[in-house]
Amino acid sequence: MYIFLIIMNSLIPITMLGFGALWKKYPPQSTNWVYGYRTKMSMKSKETWEFAHAYHAKVWFYSGIILLTISLIVMLLFRKNYEQISTWIIYIQLAVMMLSIIPTEIVLRKRFDKNGTERGSKEIIFKEGTNRIKFLGRKAKGKIDIDIKK
Repeated sequence: MYIFLIIMNSLIPITMLGFGALWKKYPPQSTNWVYGYRTKMSMKSKETWEFAHAYHAKVWFYSGIILLTISLIVMLLFRKNYEQISTWIIYIQLAVMMLSIIPTEIVLRKRFDKNGTERGSKEIIFKEGTNRIKFLGRKAKGKIDIDIKK
């Protein structure tokens, strides 16, 4: 039973480590609703999708290594109460796995605006049906609207 619980306690960290390594080397190529790191912000544009996978791959890879190491050490140190400890380890692993979304979302929001455009990039956006061009300049603190008269 003890060996079985060690294996069970290793599943979440190994999954995180595996997907972290997989997404580092082979991230999902296109935005989809089936596979990948799918949040509202990560699916805004191709750039946010690629950045989110690259960043989250690192978070999961290193979190997986740390969780696996700590889980195995704790299971070895607390052999007497291994069933109870095993349950708590899984709860903590699930919490870390779910909370790992937070740093990725924070970095996404710092790097990209609400439309999925990288902050500080030089882009001209023309909105259809309007006579406005928005210029996002590197030194501009905000968007600069220019009226176009026909």
